[in-house]
Amino acid sequence: MGRHAQRHRLIGGLLAALLFIASGAQAAARSELSRWLSDEVTPELRQLLAEHPRYQGQSVHLLAADHNGLADALVTVLTINLRGREGIALYAPAPVAVPNRLAPPRIDDLQCAPVESERLRLLVSVSSSGNRKGRVELALVEPGATVVSPHNWEWRGRFSSAEARTFKSAPSGGIADGSLAAPWTSQDVDSAAADLQRQLACSLRPQIETRLGLNWTDPGGLPALARDTVNRSLHLLGSYEELGLGADEADYRVE
Repeated sequence: MGRHAQRHRLIGGLLAALLFIASGAQAAARSELSRWLSDEVTPELRQLLAEHPRYQGQSVHLLAADHNGLADALVTVLTINLRGREGIALYAPAPVAVPNRLAPPRIDDLQCAPVESERLRLLVSVSSSGNRKGRVELALVEPGATVVSPHNWEWRGRFSSAEARTFKSAPSGGIADGSLAAPWTSQDVDSAAADLQRQLACSLRPQIETRLGLNWTDPGGLPALARDTVNRSLHLLGSYEELGLGADEADYRVE
């Protein structure tokens, strides 16, 4: 029971943190919406997607069905809390790096192949009738479906002040993945570095028998932001058991 309670607090705290970032408000206790999301929806979704025979092995694309900041924030929270769970595959044009998370100790443990195509959509709708009264709907939709999904969730209640402000804000574009649709900004150095090292490690994987040596040359002349991204990528590459960094006995020189 204690472990489940910790997970629920984590999810609720994550939503509070996202709304804190979006609104600039001081962190507060979990709202009605965050409790519903963490205590009811997320556990049911995890079990449904990982264990239901109809959905096992199918990739899921999380989408905001409404053009507002709160729908975007909820998609981000759900993405972070479903990604990496056993038996659940989230659709993305390419694997999306999670900021501030170290690389796995072995390149063999990396997810190198992107999920090729979406099979299911999880649509997140958020609306408001004024005076902070709100409605949130989630629906799991199958491709080509012509009937209402039997798997949907609905919440009605009052938004917290931070949620109400986030609802009125412009959508953030979701989790940046470096694509034209969701480009990285100067705040996404960790994500950009994680994706850069993942691409390089994945391209090296077929060449590795036991261990590979890399001579990483100093990237002189780069702008400060790019240099920071490259240096963080180097730090992550150095954590893999199969790679050695240094000029001695290097198999490849990286420029």
